Amino acid sequence: MVIYWLLLAASIGIGIPLCKIKHGKLIYCIVFGVALFLVAALRYDVGYDYNQYASWYQKVQVNSFEGLATFQQEKAFLIPMKLL
Repeated sequence: MVIYWLLLAASIGIGIPLCKIKHGKLIYCIVFGVALFLVAALRYDVGYDYNQYASWYQKVQVNSFEGLATFQQEKAFLIPMKLL
């Protein structure tokens, strides 16, 4: 969880000054896009929840929107997962 708090603090601490310069928003988006990609890539198969989420994605993929009502997970989590 520490890495996410560090990313949040860095995005605020670096983002505010960057947004004040020309092309700062583009630099900000590139830097933090890469940072978030790296965290997601390095987090692959870390912890116990990755495989659980992967199986949910597979189950949601083959179900209809009406079929999501039978899932125990939050509907506000399942609907965006189904759309993606």
